[in-house]
Amino acid sequence: MDSDIKSQLKRAKELKEELDCSSQGDLKNHTISDKTRNIIQEILVKVRSILDQVFYSFFEKEIAPNLTEKEKEKARVYFPIVSKEDDLNSVLGRAMIRNLNTTHPKVFSFIKSIQPYNNDYKWLSELSKYANERHIRLSPQKRIEVKRTTVSSRGGSVSWGPGVTFGGGVSIMGAPVDPITQNIIPTQGVESKTEIWVSFVFENSNVNALWLCNKSIEGSEKIINDFYSL
Repeated sequence: MDSDIKSQLKRAKELKEELDCSSQGDLKNHTISDKTRNIIQEILVKVRSILDQVFYSFFEKEIAPNLTEKEKEKARVYFPIVSKEDDLNSVLGRAMIRNLNTTHPKVFSFIKSIQPYNNDYKWLSELSKYANERHIRLSPQKRIEVKRTTVSSRGGSVSWGPGVTFGGGVSIMGAPVDPITQNIIPTQGVESKTEIWVSFVFENSNVNALWLCNKSIEGSEKIINDFYSL
C-alpha cells in the first residue's frame, strides 16, 4: 500500500478514537455536540477521499497514458459507487474509462463485486451519501429502561425524575420507595420507565453513525489492500 494512503488511514483511525471519547461524553450528558458531528463528518469525508485517491492512481497509471489531452481534461475520476449494476459503466464512462471489462478484467470484476447492490457492501452507499452532507444531523438512539416514575391511585398521580431522592420509610400513594435504588418496589398502579441514549443515528434514518464510521474505515482498508493486490 502507498505510504501516503497508509498514513491517511492511520489518521482516520485516530479520528475514530477521538470520536469514541467525544460520543461517550455526549451520550452520558444527553447532548449531541458540534465536536461529535464534526469528527463524524471528517472521518467519512476522509475515507471517501482516500478511496477516490486510490482509484485515481490506477487511472493515472493504467488509463491516462492511452487518452488524449482533451479526454484527460474531461475525465471525472472518483471511486465508483453505484446502487445498480447497470450504472457502473456510466460512471466509468464519465472517468473516460472504457471497456474496463476487457482491458483490465480482474479490476472490473473486483469493482463489480464490492458495490452497494451486494449485501456486504451496502455501507458504501451510506458512506457516499453522508460524506456529501454539508452538515451532519444526528438523533439519539434510545433504549427504554427505568427513570421517570409515575405513581397513580384514585386520588391522582405523582411523577418525578432525576434529582429527586427519597430516604427510608417513604411511600407514595401506598407504593414503598427503595432508598438504595430510588425505585418503587413493584406495586400495582406504578409505572417505571427510563430513557437511555445508547448511540447516534443519522437524522431520518436507522443508520448508526458510529457504526458507519468504524465500518467505513475497516471496510475501506480491506478494499484498498485487495485493490492493490490486483
